[in-house]
Amino acid sequence: LILASPLAKAMGLAPLRESGRRMAAILLAGAVLLIGVRLAVPVVRTDSANTPKTAFEGIPAQVKATPVLNEYGFGGYLISKGQKVFIDGRADMYGDDFAGRYFEMVTPNEARLDEALARYGIGWTIFPPTHPVAGLMNDKPGWTRLYADRFAVVHVRSTLPVP
Repeated sequence: LILASPLAKAMGLAPLRESGRRMAAILLAGAVLLIGVRLAVPVVRTDSANTPKTAFEGIPAQVKATPVLNEYGFGGYLISKGQKVFIDGRADMYGDDFAGRYFEMVTPNEARLDEALARYGIGWTIFPPTHPVAGLMNDKPGWTRLYADRFAVVHVRSTLPVP
């Protein structure tokens, strides 16, 4: 706002009239107010299709410290909680080969799934209850169903210490 008049004069434009200055000040004050309100009222995340909040909160720290095989849509939430993920919505950063193998594995291709669980040392999985991988993991030897709700199912290697 301080530079508006000199810039307008330099560019050969008519300077703002008093009513224009008042309108600009009102808009700026409104923007500052909206930003202030947004910062003062935190976002409260609840369980949803891409936010397995309750499921994640129930996972013991020693399990979270092991590699996870996660549902693609859960990646962003898990990252926001400091979890290292198998994949997330930025599939282009993983490369076509890796992303392609992931999507083939979770179609599900049980042989590819078993290969990935072993190759990457996966300690736990988190998928929606309707996802085919969640159903496969229910029957997989060496795995225990730790948690389930309408948004997420967590399976943990039986060798991991779970309280």
